[in-house]
Parts: sequence; C-alpha cells; structure tokens
Amino acid sequence: MLRHCASCGRAYLLELPPEAAAQRATATALPAWSERSEPSPAATVSDQPGFSTTEPILSPVPVVTQPAVRRSALRELDVDLTPPMPSPARRPPARATNRRPSQEPLPEIALDAIKPGRMLGGYKLVACIGAGAMGTVWLARQISLDRNVAVKILRPALANNPAFVMQFTHEALASAQLVHHNIAQIYDTAADNQLHYFSMEYVEGESLSAMVRRVGKLDPEVAAGYALQAARGLKFAHDRALIHRDVNPENLLLNGDVIVKVADLGLVKRAGAGKASRPKGPSGATLAEDDSLPPEAIGTPAFMAPEQANGEASLDARADIYSLGCTLYALVTGRPPFVGDTPIAVITKHFTEDPVPPEQLVKRITPTLSAIILKMMSRKPEHRFQNMDAVISALEGFLGVDSAAAFSPREEHATLLERSVQHFNRASWARRRAWVRGLWPVLIAAIIALAIWQRSPRVALGAGALGVGVWLASALINAFAERSVLMLKLRQWVFGASPWLWLLALVLGSVGAGALGWFGLARYVLGAAGLSVVLALIFYLLVDRRASAQRRAPLEAVEEMLKPMRLRGLEENALRQFVCKYSGRDWEPFYEALFGYEAKLLARAKWGRDDKDQPRKRRGVWRDPLVRWLNRRLERRQRAKARRHLATLEANQGAPG
Repeated sequence: MLRHCASCGRAYLLELPPEAAAQRATATALPAWSERSEPSPAATVSDQPGFSTTEPILSPVPVVTQPAVRRSALRELDVDLTPPMPSPARRPPARATNRRPSQEPLPEIALDAIKPGRMLGGYKLVACIGAGAMGTVWLARQISLDRNVAVKILRPALANNPAFVMQFTHEALASAQLVHHNIAQIYDTAADNQLHYFSMEYVEGESLSAMVRRVGKLDPEVAAGYALQAARGLKFAHDRALIHRDVNPENLLLNGDVIVKVADLGLVKRAGAGKASRPKGPSGATLAEDDSLPPEAIGTPAFMAPEQANGEASLDARADIYSLGCTLYALVTGRPPFVGDTPIAVITKHFTEDPVPPEQLVKRITPTLSAIILKMMSRKPEHRFQNMDAVISALEGFLGVDSAAAFSPREEHATLLERSVQHFNRASWARRRAWVRGLWPVLIAAIIALAIWQRSPRVALGAGALGVGVWLASALINAFAERSVLMLKLRQWVFGASPWLWLLALVLGSVGAGALGWFGLARYVLGAAGLSVVLALIFYLLVDRRASAQRRAPLEAVEEMLKPMRLRGLEENALRQFVCKYSGRDWEPFYEALFGYEAKLLARAKWGRDDKDQPRKRRGVWRDPLVRWLNRRLERRQRAKARRHLATLEANQGAPG
C-alpha cells in the first residue's frame, strides 16, 4: 500500500506477507510520487504521527462546506423548529466554494498525456483534484448528462497489466450496481487510448477527515450518527458480497444534506475471494518493485484491520467493521486509535496493543459508546460484531433509534411539512402559470375556428403551428432550465446514438425542409417557430422562473428540518416515507422536487396509497412510459458497452506479452 510518512513526507510501500509475523512487517521506501501540500494551520491532528493531515486526497470529492441554515424559510412558514439534538460544533460559512483544484504539478504519469480540457470518452476533464497510488482523480464534465462527475484514471504501471485491469474492471462493474443513499455511486468503467478509468458520483461536500481537521473532535452523538449512516451503506455492499477494504474518514463524505456517502467503492473485493496473484509490471518485476500497488494490499495503515495488513486471502465484512470502528474512534477523539513515529510502528500496534478506551480521552464519551467502538476494534475477528447488522443495531441503540418500529414524527415536524407542501402547491405564480397554460389552447382553438369560418386555411395552419410550437418550446426551455429527468434521459440517448441514427435524422430533416419549400410553407413554418420560441421565452422569464423561485423556500425549510433527523440516526427511507405520507393527497410534485424523479417512483410504489388502500393522485404520468422506454435502451447500450470492454480486456490478457 502506498502512503506518505507524516514525519518526513516520503512515500513508502507497505507489504506484509501472510507467513510473516505481525512484528516482522516491512516497508520499502519509494520516491515521492506527488508533491505534498502544506498542512492547514487549523488542523487539530496534524502533529499526531500516523495521522497526517497532508495525506494526498484519494477520494473524488472536492471539499465544500455545508450551506448555512435557511432560517428565513422557517420564519416564512411560521414554525419554530427546535433541533432534536445538537449539530456539529461549528457550522461552515454559507455557500462556500469547492475545494480549489490542486495547483501542484501533476504526477509524472499525467504530465504529457492528461491535461485539463482533454476528452476522455464522454467526459471533459476540468481539473485534477487528487492523486494516489492507484492513479489520479479528475473533476470532469459528463457531456451526455451535463453534470459534474469524478473520474479516476489508473496509473500506466497498473493499466499495462491485463490481469489487474480485468480484475479491477469486474469489481468496478459490480460496484456500479450499488445504488444506495449512503454510497457514492460508480457510473461507468472504460478505456480510451490506453487510459483505463472509471467515473463516479461527484459529491459536493467534505470528507469527515476534513471536518475533524477543521473543527476537531466531533460530538459523540453526531459522530455516531455519521458512523451509523456509513454502516448502512456498507451493509448494502456486504449484502451483495462486496467488501470495501479502505474505510477511513477520508472516504466518508458528507454532502450538504448531511448524508454520509461511502466513497472509493471502485476498489472493493468480493467476500470470500481468494488472494489475487501478484501482477507483473511492464518490465517483468513485481508491482512492489515497480512502484505500484498490489490489489490485495489496499488500505490505510491507521485504519486497517490486522488480518488485512497481514495479507490474508479471504477478507470478510469484519475487516470493514474494524476500519469503521477506527474511523469512529478518530471522529470522537480527534486522533486515530494508534500513533507512532513511523507507519510501521502504527500498523504493528494494530497487532500487539489495545487502544486506549475513548472515554478515557474525552469525558463526554459514554461507556456505552466506548464499548461499541472497542468491540468493533477487537484484534481477533471472532471477537468483533460479526456483521454490519449488529453494528447498526448497537449504534441505533446508543442513539435511541428503533429502525424496526414505525417512524412517528413530532408535531412540529408534521406541521412544518404540511405548511411547506401547501405553500409549494399554492404558490401564486404557480397558479397563474396553470391558468395561462389552460387558457392558451382555448385561445388557439378560437383563432383556428375563426380562420376556418373566414376560409383562411393558412391562418388556421399558422395558428395551429403557433399553438403547438409555443407548447413545445416552453416544454424544452423548462426542461433545460430545470434539468428534468426526461430531458436528461433524452439527451443521454441522443448523445450516445449511433452514426446511422444521426444520418437518418439528417435525411428526414432534409426531406421535411424540402417538402416545406416545395409547397411554399417554409417561411410560415419558420416564422411560427421563431415566434413560438420568443413567446415561450417570455413566458419562462415572467412566469416559470418566478414560480420556481417562490417554491424554493418551502423546499429549503423541509431540507433543513430533515438534517437534524439524519444526525440523530434516523434511516433515510423512514424520513422519505414520512414526507410522502404527510404531504397530503397532492404529494408528488413536492416529493419529486425534494428527492428526484426516481425516488418519487419508488415512493409511489411503496407508500403511494391512502388509508383506504386507494392510489393517491398522480402527476406527470405521461412521462413515465417515455422514461421507461429510454431507460431500457440506455441500459441495453450500457450492457453492450461493458461486454465490448471486457472482450477487449480478455483479448489483451490472452495476447502474448
């Protein structure tokens, strides 16, 4: 495993063979792969050996702070909402910008081939935001969906080894199937001009490691709530036989909605899988000799389970439980469980010493929480919690949460939600928009009828074209401005369409334009189209945008209400069920604006019935078949792409060296 020493700043490769005793752990010093930044003066743990605050960031997430609480939204709804538990010690300033992209020189592997602005598959690289033993992490723009993603590019020493790339690709594809509130999702894995990479969710938040550096040790209940969310995400992965192997505060990311996401799942391993054969570098040397990272040695020494550091072949979920225990220890005490003058000393202590009980270091830590942490960190796997379900149960018991029982909201929570939904649905500009949209077809129909009565077919045709054009232009403008799910799916499908489809569209467009010119209707159609766009744009600026702005306050009020609930450890599905059930009969527009279209479909299937078991009112159902049609084709295209990629890797693996 490639890490940096907190004392001298040099990189080192740590390798612990299975047959060696714990005390015989060895390390090989390597030249530094990337420049190290100066520690932040506000860091509180930078002086602790083994827990360097200048560790290169391996996670794909820029550091931004949480947005400040919008008290104005709460005051507008006339509800005094008292948080049920204290928030973290200090809130960051509102609307802070993302972490500044690294201004350090890029690692040598990226200087010539990878630069900002380069296209990598369907991604445009924006800035390098991290570097590590596996490769570089870039902030990128996914062109097809017009969104920011993080792209991790493998180092050539790893990418040139077909066996490792094959294993890495299979694991990344397996991780891409993990869709959970508490997991930073992997989107895609591919290769472009010998550069192997995978793309993943770009979380606009900060890591828990950055939070500890910024504010010091966290409130025990807040830290336990964060660990509980991480445990739920890890349980979801464990249930699908995937082990993370590198759980640490840097890989637990907190977004602006106080949701913890487990990151770097592109490095997972299947539970029970044997130890991979050590790949060879391009020169025939082992990866240890070739300044690269063996796949079985991935991990962070300060948070690594003893059996993982010892190189045992078949790791199971208990290794992640140990690492999560070390992480929780660091959150509540402000330092890792073991420190030493060198990383070797740190990893040796995992084998030979018991950690100091957290309650002896911080008075606010209760014996109950301290006992949970120490059990998670037992040196022998059989003495720990045996699965993540047991960890979740213990943390929920400490926080006073019963996820098995029905969630019963407090009166002020239900009141705030009901008033927020009413404000959202009854926004004055939203009602004016509905009135104008209802009047528009009546006006167009009247013009067409009058034109027919006056025997003016061209006027009737122009009015019809204008009516349809305004409706279509307004829908497109709103779709692009509001980034609707239908627009994003359609955009993704169009950008990935085959050249033959583009050629067919060009031919049909040319034939249509020629027909309009032949019948002398081109100028009328173009005029109607131009006028439609102008009218739709005016309608958007005067009505649609004001309606969206008016609806933003009640959404923000509910978002702020949910944050302390998440800090208390309440499960995300329970919170979403509460929003669905207490939002009234016309709940779908508010729920979709709060959680998204896909979440609304899940909620409709789970909780979309009233007390009489009758379906509640549905909105926008005309989109559903179109989205399903697009999803089927996008999934088919993605599977075909993955098959082609794997076939290429298999061919390269079988080719003679």
